[in-house]
Formats: sequence, structure tokens, C-alpha cells
Amino acid sequence: MEKITAQSFIVLPFLIVPAPISIYNFFMNWYLKKVEELNKKNSSHIFSCCGDDCSICPRFLAETDEELKQTAELWHNAGWRDHVLSNEEIKCRGCGSVLTCGFGILPCMKNRNISDCKRCNEYICPNLKNLFKDSNKKEASLKEICEDELFRLISKSFYEKELNLNLARVAVAEDALAIFHISENELGYECNENLVRKNLSALDKSREQVFVALYKNNVVGFIHVEKYQVLYAKTMANILGLAVSKEFQKMGYGRILLHLAEKWAKENNCTSVRVNSGIYRIEAHQFYRTMGYNCEKDQKRFLKKL
Repeated sequence: MEKITAQSFIVLPFLIVPAPISIYNFFMNWYLKKVEELNKKNSSHIFSCCGDDCSICPRFLAETDEELKQTAELWHNAGWRDHVLSNEEIKCRGCGSVLTCGFGILPCMKNRNISDCKRCNEYICPNLKNLFKDSNKKEASLKEICEDELFRLISKSFYEKELNLNLARVAVAEDALAIFHISENELGYECNENLVRKNLSALDKSREQVFVALYKNNVVGFIHVEKYQVLYAKTMANILGLAVSKEFQKMGYGRILLHLAEKWAKENNCTSVRVNSGIYRIEAHQFYRTMGYNCEKDQKRFLKKL
């Protein structure tokens, strides 16, 4: 299948700046123009109840019959639908305007009389976990038909649900105390808040990043990922640390953090992700296996203090 090429976008808070390159004439011209117009107006982002960014969604922006038709063709070519939807079926003006919700999010919200999932007492529920898991799988089908530039743009709309729902974000220096406690309690590391704060402030964002998981805006987990470059292999990403507070384990936060690290790795041209896990951390080993990781070898770590 021929790949679709689009403009590249630099995404800033409430700002999407296009950089011109070739455009696949079947789909993207009208879409890119609308996003550019919204950018000039400094429009705010619009998020769905389950975390999609509607403001840069082709389906939400499509208005004319031709735009709706082209959007339906993209949905089909990406494997998101088994046939090309009609213009009426593909049309979307936000939550509640579509005819069906495959994961039951909309009827659930209606029954609970809430406006989005964050306001639910059972947040994060099994339905939402399944939605994240299914959404992440479908990301691969989009990448198969899109060049990197277009993939990055559309994935901002559909595949950052966790960030948009405030389930996770990039770590800041103020997260140092929470990360210190998690590192000490869950990983057994001897450190202190000041050391963690100093190291967070000194991060080289060009080659590493730290994400934190949130529950009601409180940090309950973190992941530290870096580029891993050696002479004998292609560039990989290395997970330097991943931990979730004990009372929030098995609730989907580890999966969310690992997905964000993997997404960061793809965006930074890493070909794979590696992680070392202590031999005694049996449950962690099972978690990585369920996330698609294979155990390649057993190792011993040697350390010499200087």
C-alpha cells in the first residue's frame, strides 16, 4: 500500500506549526490548511471524554462531502474500519455525536452523569484500560500507510490519551519528593529528594526523558528512558527506571508509562527498547513479557565505587 506523506508539525502547547514538505494529493491538503488556520487563531485543544485530541482530528475537522469521503478512506486504509464508511457514519462533532462507542465509554458516562472519565470514582476502569490497550495496537496500522511526519501528527490526536486525560506527563523538578519515595520504597534505592531534584533539573532532553503517572494529580509512578548507543548495534532506548507505588500497582499505570517511553523512543529514532530487571523481581518479568518484551540473557552487575 502506498504511504501517505504530509507536512511535518512541531507541537507546542496549544500550537501546531507546519513545516512544508510534499503532500499526498489524495487526502491531506484541506486538512493541513484547516490545522494551519486554527493555529493562526491560537485555538485551544478540544479533548474527547476518553482523551482524543479532537482539535487536530481529521474526522472532527472534515466538513464537505469530499473531506468526509477522504477521511472515511483513510480510516479504511489504516485498518480502523473493515469498509469505507458513509459520510454520515464518519462525521463526528464530538462525544455524543457519533452513533456508536465500541468500548461503552459514552453510555457509561451518561449513566453516571459525568462529563469525562477523570470524574469517575472508578477511574481507571477496565473499559478504559482496554481502550488504551486497543488504541496502542491500532497505532501500528496507521504507521504502515503514513510517512513519519503524517504519523506523528495524527498520532497526536489519537495516541496520547493518557497524557490528555492527565494520567501522565513529563516530570518536573517538583516531582522529586514523590520520585524519591517511589525509588526508595519500590526499588530499594538509597537516595534523597535533593539528589533526585538535582538530577531531574540536569536531564539532557535531547537524549533522555522522565514521565510520571498521576492519580488525582499526585505522582504514583515514574519511568526514565534514554537513548542507548553502542558501537555494535543500532540505536536503542534504555529504560533506566520504572516503578509504581505499591497501592497503585496492577491498575494500568506501568503500561501507560512504558507506552509513553516506547513512543518517545520511536520519535527519537530508536529501533528497540531494552530494560534490565533484577532477578528477584518475578512479577516485573511477567509484566514485561505481557508487554511484548523477550528475555535475552541473564546478567550480573558489577560496581566499583570511586
